[in-house]
Formats: sequence, structure tokens, C-alpha cells
Amino acid sequence: MKVAQSLDGKIALREGMRTYLTDGLANADVDQVRAGQQAILVGSETALADDPQLLVKQAVMYPPIRIVLDRRGRLQTSSRLHEQHGAPLWIFTENAQLKTRFTAANERIFVGKWTIQTVIEVLAKAGVQSLLVEGGSTIQAAFLQAGLVDQLIIYQVAELFGGNSLPAFAQMQSGERYAFHELSTEIIGNARKSVFERVVN
Repeated sequence: MKVAQSLDGKIALREGMRTYLTDGLANADVDQVRAGQQAILVGSETALADDPQLLVKQAVMYPPIRIVLDRRGRLQTSSRLHEQHGAPLWIFTENAQLKTRFTAANERIFVGKWTIQTVIEVLAKAGVQSLLVEGGSTIQAAFLQAGLVDQLIIYQVAELFGGNSLPAFAQMQSGERYAFHELSTEIIGNARKSVFERVVN
């Protein structure tokens, strides 16, 4: 899981608002992280608010599969994810109408009742062995609660958002704790990059 956050653990000034945190050097490092994965996953809130392409800028033989968890089927073909870049786009939804919108050769729509665990099972059956979860807040919390985060990569910038800004891990129950061991930390551009490994009891 990759998270870009403020000093007080916020990822956006408010829900649904795109907030730039990391600079060009840090973004280039994120690109390196993405290039080493077989798939990149975001939720619909991130897809709608940030309108990302989820592409790897460097030349790679097999671009990571871009995965969107869009239960309600809100993603539109005006999204930059729909633009033809060669990288596969997989959407998990409960809205069958998405199958009529996303029909390109590199696009696959999975319709049905799904959970984080069933999504992982679909990816495993497809031979996907590494997945980078990039948010948003609710998706990040769901993967943590499901015990599916092996490594946590945090890019922290020297800013405080405060107030009702969107936390990195929303909707987590009070009192929940998840232990990680720090593997490394370094300054890259305007961010402190820290890599943590999950502690397995």
C-alpha cells in the first residue's frame, strides 16, 4: 500500500477534492514503485476526484493492470483511465451497465457482489502476484482490516491539514491497532519516504 499524507495523517483537504502533496522527485519515485508491481488498485472516490491514469511513465514490457473498485458504477468513459494507453483496465462493480460503457479490448468488467477478499482471489487466479493499493481512504482501511497489507509505503510531506481534512485511513473502528516494522526511511523531494513491513504474530 502506498500513501501520500500530511504530518497529521491527512490525504486531502476534504473528501472528493484533489489535493497535490508530493513534488516531481517524489512522484518519480512512486513511478519506480509502480513499475515493480503487476497491478495498481484504487477506489471509485480516488478515480473520480483525482482522475488518474495510473500509468507507469517508464518503458516496461508489461504495464501494471489498473484496477478500480467501483461498486455503484459511477466511472464514466470521460475518465482518463478509459483513454487507450495499452495498460489493462479492470473494474469491479455491482452495476452491469458498466459493461456497455467500457468495451475496449484492454478493459474487463467484473460484475457481482464482491468483497476485498474476493477481488484478491480473482487476481490470484489470473496470476497476479503483486498489487499496489493507492487509495483512497476507505479502500486503504478495508485492506488493512482484511489483513492484506504486507508492506506500507508512506510519503509524508511537511504540512498540517487539520480540521475536517480526509484521513489516510477512514472508517476504521476505534481501538484497532496494526503493527508494522520500519524497513527504511529517506528524504525524496519534498517527502519523507518510509517503508514498513507488517508484523505477523
